[in-house]
Amino acid sequence: MATRRGALRGAGGALAGLALGAAAGGGGARRAAGGARLLAPPPALAEITKADSRYSEVEVPVEKLPNAVVVEELNELRALAEKYVGECVTASPAAVLRLYYLDAISFDKKTKQGGLNGSIRFDAELDKVGAADLKPVVKQISALQSKISGGYDGPAIGWADTLVLAAFNKITQYLRDTIQEGVDDPELKEGRLKFAAVVPNPKIGREDATGPNPDAVPPLADAPDADVLAAFDRAGIRKGYIAPFAFALGDRDAVEKKWADSSDDQLAYYAKKVIVNRSASLQTNYQIDLANAFVALSYLGLKDPTGPNYQRYLYPYLRKVVKDPLTAGLSKS
Repeated sequence: MATRRGALRGAGGALAGLALGAAAGGGGARRAAGGARLLAPPPALAEITKADSRYSEVEVPVEKLPNAVVVEELNELRALAEKYVGECVTASPAAVLRLYYLDAISFDKKTKQGGLNGSIRFDAELDKVGAADLKPVVKQISALQSKISGGYDGPAIGWADTLVLAAFNKITQYLRDTIQEGVDDPELKEGRLKFAAVVPNPKIGREDATGPNPDAVPPLADAPDADVLAAFDRAGIRKGYIAPFAFALGDRDAVEKKWADSSDDQLAYYAKKVIVNRSASLQTNYQIDLANAFVALSYLGLKDPTGPNYQRYLYPYLRKVVKDPLTAGLSKS
C-alpha cells in the first residue's frame, strides 16, 4: 500500500544521502584547494532519479511496523485532532467533557457493559439521561471525525476515539484557562501557564457501539448525591474523582457547594478539598486530580484490559532498500 509519507520517507532518505555525499566532497575540496567552493553543486533531477534507481520499495505490513513508526502514525491521528478540534468543536470544554463523562460513567464493572464506546451519540440515550441539549455537541464530534479521517492515510477513526481526543484537547484548554482565573497581569498569566497540568495522551482504538445503551442512567449534577456515588461505584471509579469533574456536570461552584454539604462524609470531604485546592494560586493538586480523573474515565469499557486496540488505525508503508549493497549504482564493464 503506497502512502504519501512512505514515499516521502524514501525520497527524503535518498536526498539526505546525496546531500551528505555532497557535503563530504565539498569538505575534501576545501582541504585540497583552500578557497574553493565549500559544497558541490546540487545534483540535477536526472542524477537524483538515477540514484533512486538503486533502491527498491518493500511494503512493511502493520504487524511488522517498527515501534517508531507505530508511534508516528498514532501521533499523526492525534495531531489531526488537535489541528481541527478548534474548527469543528466550538462547544465549551464543560459541554464536551459532560458528553465524555456521560459516555464513560455508564460502564458497569460487573457486566462489563457500557463505558466509552460512543453510545451516547444516539438520541435515545441522550434523551434518557436528560442531556438532549448536548445533541449539537454530538454533531460537532461527528464533524471532527470526518475531518480527521479525511486527512489520515490509514483507516477512518471511530466516533468514541474522536470524542476522547476532543475531550483531551478541551480538558487541556480548561486546565490552562482555570489556572489563570482571577489574574489580570499578562506576564503573570503567561507564567502560570507553565504550571498547568499536562494530561497524558489518551489511548485510542475503541470499538464503537452500534446502538444506545439500554441500561445507561448516568446522573448529572441535579441528581441525588446517592445516585452520583452509586454510578462511580458501579463503574469502579474511586470517589475522589467525582468532585474534580463538577465543572462538567453543571455550574461548577454550585455543584461543588452542593457536594460539600453532602450527608456522605467522603463526598463532602473531597468536594471541600477541591474547593480549597482550586483556590490555591497554582491549583497544583486540583489540576493533578482532574487530570487523573480524566484518565481514569478514559479506561472505562475497554475490551482489552491492557488498552484499546490501537493497531486498528495502523497502515503499511513503503520502505526503500538498496537493491544490491555491493553493486548498486555501479555501471557494467
